[in-house]
Amino acid sequence: MRRYPEYKYSPLGWVGEIPKHWEMKRAKFIFRRLQRPIRENDEIITAFRDGIVTLRKNRRTLGFTNSLKEIGYQGIRKDDLIIHAMDGHAGAIGVSDSDGKSSPVYSVCRPISQENVYYYAYLLRYIALSGFIESLARGIRERSTEFRFNEFKELDLLIPTVSEQAQIANFLDRKTEQIDELIRIKERRIELLQEQRTALINQAVTKGLDPNVEMKPSGVEWIGDIPGHWEVIKFHYLSQESKRKNDDDIDREMLSLSSYTGINVKQYEYENIKRSKEESLTYLVVEPNQLVVNPMWQIQRGIGVSYLHGIVSPGYRVYYIDLERLIPQYLHYLMRSDIYVDEYNKHIRGLTTYDRSVKKEDFEAIPVLLPTKQEQTQITNFLDHKTEQIDELIATEQRKIELLKEYRQSLISEAVTGKIDVRNEV
Repeated sequence: MRRYPEYKYSPLGWVGEIPKHWEMKRAKFIFRRLQRPIRENDEIITAFRDGIVTLRKNRRTLGFTNSLKEIGYQGIRKDDLIIHAMDGHAGAIGVSDSDGKSSPVYSVCRPISQENVYYYAYLLRYIALSGFIESLARGIRERSTEFRFNEFKELDLLIPTVSEQAQIANFLDRKTEQIDELIRIKERRIELLQEQRTALINQAVTKGLDPNVEMKPSGVEWIGDIPGHWEVIKFHYLSQESKRKNDDDIDREMLSLSSYTGINVKQYEYENIKRSKEESLTYLVVEPNQLVVNPMWQIQRGIGVSYLHGIVSPGYRVYYIDLERLIPQYLHYLMRSDIYVDEYNKHIRGLTTYDRSVKKEDFEAIPVLLPTKQEQTQITNFLDHKTEQIDELIATEQRKIELLKEYRQSLISEAVTGKIDVRNEV
């Protein structure tokens, strides 16, 4: 896209040069903070990290902390500029699309004159997502980064003409909606590919690969018919629990269970988390070809066969499996299939979040479908090949989504800083 005819130097290091006719002012000369009283019928407004500011009920209602007393709550009106003091650095800045109310953690702002609030919302989100606001943090941890009105009012902002502000905002509305629609299409394609992957696994591990094979009742209602020559044996008879502790002074990697792939090397969220020696001694040793189960997360596919040496939390269960009768990867696919995950869900017990789990005796009574080892190998090879193809397609779509998001952010940054001239764009 074309550039402006003339530019001038900007003293703002994060901007570089700007169009010659643009101005710069501190936010306190452009916006004022409002603190309205709330009205009886006002509902909660939430500023989300994607820049949407709307009634909480319009997006989701779970995962929020509700105040018993709405101390300091303030009124919000449609077209107010909202800045989340704690999440503004992560993009929780935008224009409210509704009337409502919020906690005092939000700065509710209105332009002093006839400025275009939507342009400034784009500009501020660009500044936030570029990391500049985070650099103003007074805290040490990311979650303590504050961007309250006192910080906002001292921020230097770029000021095109008012008509140009509207043109930039309208251009970005149109372009970002087009990009977002492409992202939605690709996200839906990923969902369909994941559904296809799941269906392939369910079919293969419960019905086999031969569509013409003679079927028989499995004797298990939730499984239904299975190939006539398959066996059904409780897991207890095909396994033995391992309770080997990590007490031999060998340095082993911490493992965890992924809902998508199974057992992985644990990646700590914070690098400074260390296990004490005493705690490490209580962990369970995991060897290749053992089945690892997280009883609290089985309904989220917290189960899988390990191909790694390592240790897991003592809250997990580790099993040796009968390798004379079971191909490990076949068991991995079977135990993580939808039909089995649905069955785990029926056996969840416990009253609180911290003790709800699939009990040992219930899990070990789960029936295992047992084709011949030759068929297990065929099923495993088929699913390895097919799921790899699907996973590659999913990864390709995910890369395209990331590129679209990068392009979206680049387009916004170039428009709000005057690197491109969108005044005559249709």
